[in-house]
Amino acid sequence: MPDTELFSFLILLSYLAALLWSLRHSWLKSRGRVYWLLSTLSLLGGLMLMLQTEPEAAPGGALPPEFGIGVLLALLGMLASAAGAALQLLARLRPPRGARQAGH
Repeated sequence: MPDTELFSFLILLSYLAALLWSLRHSWLKSRGRVYWLLSTLSLLGGLMLMLQTEPEAAPGGALPPEFGIGVLLALLGMLASAAGAALQLLARLRPPRGARQAGH
């Protein structure tokens, strides 16, 4: 597989992972549901903008602005999902509030 195909595959895989993660947490979690729903909507809205854009719309062979906005929305959703997953990981690694140190 050439490098560009591998890069495209990794981007698609990370997009799908972020989408599934945010969908799962928006469905299962009651705490932070709005955050996960906004992340999911950003991912899906970006995808819809990218798919809806007609390639002939931009002059001179450049990408249309709607496509760029869709990419930015999808990246924002991926970053939001990654940040939410990182915060969940940090919350699991932190000791419980009552069990700080038994000697004090």
